[in-house]
Amino acid sequence: MKIIFAYFTLILFSLTSVNAREKFIHKIKPDLLKVQFAGNIGVLATGIEYSFLVDKIHFGILYGFAPSSIVGRDIHTISIKNSMGLFRQPLFNKALLGITTGFSFNYSITHNTHIIMPGYYPDNYYNTNALHFAPFVSFNLNFNNENVNILKNKTIYFDIGTLDTYIWYYLKTKAMNFTEILNLAIGVNFPLFIKEKAKQ
Repeated sequence: MKIIFAYFTLILFSLTSVNAREKFIHKIKPDLLKVQFAGNIGVLATGIEYSFLVDKIHFGILYGFAPSSIVGRDIHTISIKNSMGLFRQPLFNKALLGITTGFSFNYSITHNTHIIMPGYYPDNYYNTNALHFAPFVSFNLNFNNENVNILKNKTIYFDIGTLDTYIWYYLKTKAMNFTEILNLAIGVNFPLFIKEKAKQ
């Protein structure tokens, strides 16, 4: 049944006009390519991001990977990352300094992560550990000056964030300092389809 549905979908798509297909593809093009180091979604993560309301609201999807050589087991993470701009200020006529805040939902896939805990664990003893809510504050530098070459139109960002599990553990036990539950991520946003976006 799935094969038949896919076949008819392919036929309908092929029958639509080239112009209609181009408009559809143009609408779903992402605005940014993201590459990120650390930040609770893997040692290295990459993905795409869309911006809305004149670059004030951002929605992104990233895939992160942490190898077993560093963390003991291979961990794959899918992250839905959302942010909202709070502040933007020119900096030495070379860049825009921005501050955003947001959160991500992270889904980690490895040997011993669960959305629903298996029955052999005691009831209400362990929290599920595959899905996490991760708030963050981000400081970013957007190099939009014509005199900047290699970094032109790119944004370097620094996220300071944490996980829901860390917050819960900190509030419940007080066994660590607040700074110990924080993490730092460093990333770069690469703009995509600049010319096409400018025509809109």
